[in-house]
Amino acid sequence: MTKRNWMRCLLGLTIMLGFSMAKAQKISGRVVASDTKEALAFVNIVIQPEGTGTYSDEDGNFELNATSSNVRMIFSLLGYETLEKDYTLSAPLDVKIELKPTILELNEAVVEAKKENIGKTIMKLVIDEKEKVLSVNRAYRCDTYLQTNMEKWIEKSKKDTVPIVEGYQPVYFYESFSRLHYLDGKYKQNIKAERKETGDDDLKEYGRMAIDWSFSGSSTGLIYNPIEYFRNPIDAEIDLYENQINQTTLSDRPITSPLSNFATLNYNFKLIAIDDVEGDTTFTIQVQPKFKESPLFEGELKIKQKGYLLKSATLSLPNSTAMRDFRFEIRYDSIGETNWRPTYRKFTYQTPLKGSKYQVETTVTSSNFDFQPVFEKGFFNNELVFYELDALNRDTTLLSKVRPAPLSLQQKQFVTKQDSVWLYEHSEAYYRIQDSIYNHNTIVDFLYKGIGWKRRSKGLTLYFDSVLESIQPLGVGGYRHNLGGSIDKEFGSANSLEIGYRINYGFNNQDWKGRVRFRYTYLPQRFSKFSLSFGDMYE
Repeated sequence: MTKRNWMRCLLGLTIMLGFSMAKAQKISGRVVASDTKEALAFVNIVIQPEGTGTYSDEDGNFELNATSSNVRMIFSLLGYETLEKDYTLSAPLDVKIELKPTILELNEAVVEAKKENIGKTIMKLVIDEKEKVLSVNRAYRCDTYLQTNMEKWIEKSKKDTVPIVEGYQPVYFYESFSRLHYLDGKYKQNIKAERKETGDDDLKEYGRMAIDWSFSGSSTGLIYNPIEYFRNPIDAEIDLYENQINQTTLSDRPITSPLSNFATLNYNFKLIAIDDVEGDTTFTIQVQPKFKESPLFEGELKIKQKGYLLKSATLSLPNSTAMRDFRFEIRYDSIGETNWRPTYRKFTYQTPLKGSKYQVETTVTSSNFDFQPVFEKGFFNNELVFYELDALNRDTTLLSKVRPAPLSLQQKQFVTKQDSVWLYEHSEAYYRIQDSIYNHNTIVDFLYKGIGWKRRSKGLTLYFDSVLESIQPLGVGGYRHNLGGSIDKEFGSANSLEIGYRINYGFNNQDWKGRVRFRYTYLPQRFSKFSLSFGDMYE
């Protein structure tokens, strides 16, 4: 191509670009209410025939470009008459638009926009529709994946120690996969896989909840992290469609839901955005508590106009009982044709423990719903949690298959490190070291604490009372001498047998008394134990 031709092409492109730019005209302006002259935010502005558009900002201002010389502009806002205006563009255009308030019809509710808060009206419609949601969710089963991550604040190291970077460091990781069963407020959890990793000694001191019986009941126990407040799907089963949230960790008083029948008495609602999402209008409603000292949420709700359903919520709880900076996210989805259920929940908070600061994040994902479950008689008994036989198998691949998202690099590094620690702490070498420490009895143990002997590799622990525990100078009939102790044996199937005994002899009465106690764990995945105690002792 010759130089002359290159110049012609360049000149042609320049002319075309200039012509295109000349055709694109800027349109700006401001939208106000015709009666009050106040600025209107979130007015939907569309240019026809191009189909482009924008929204007015908080001051009612807007700006957009049009490529056609003759355009029709459509201004619409919930509660105001839609306005259509035609313009011929030859230069940038600045306009002032006034919209007239109208009678707002939302389903069966009729309200004048200038007299009624639109956000409050929308929420009334959501509340009116909520019984349809609750009525079809009285019984169900679903798969639930739960994951908790904890980070501990680490202070910057002193100059004469190993360098430590100040900030939050991962110290705890937990995940589980279970089948959750629900019927009219009663829950049961069937855990199929569980993994727990902790690198913090303070978090290893778990609390314990237990109920024991001899011949008249069963024994149930759960060990847990003391600051893991949403440790299972039952604790995390918060549904904003309920009138009240009864979660003592969050508040020592019931929390009124923003979707409660009494929500308008406790909350202020403000419409702050209108968006078209997948062909359906979505309202963003700001939620503010009317009473600052009451346990009430604040934040934002996303409302789906079709059916007036709650799509999602991002809320905080300023007056939480046991935690700081509590944040709660929930997302609802359509399950089948008639069911509207929470499928995702996220809890974040900060909490202290033994002078240290921790930040915690728990996510719960629900799927595979069954809304026509058949529960046999007695299914919902006192047993809330049931472990599958292989649920605690560290080699299981089930968790990696059901995770909604892969572990982050930081999570992988922490889990890998704790795996190495676990392998060492369950090795013969580690057992021997721990046994030698436990089996090193001193004169203090002999006289005061008692004597212990353990063989971890065999699952065997023996204990013998100290001299002080053996002496009973003020027994019935005078001095009595005791011999007591215990034998604990764990078996390969995770079953265990505990035997406790105590025998004493009265020198004045010349009589023998004694008692033996047996406790056998026969279904560890159900926390089931059988206890038997017999004998005759002076109490």
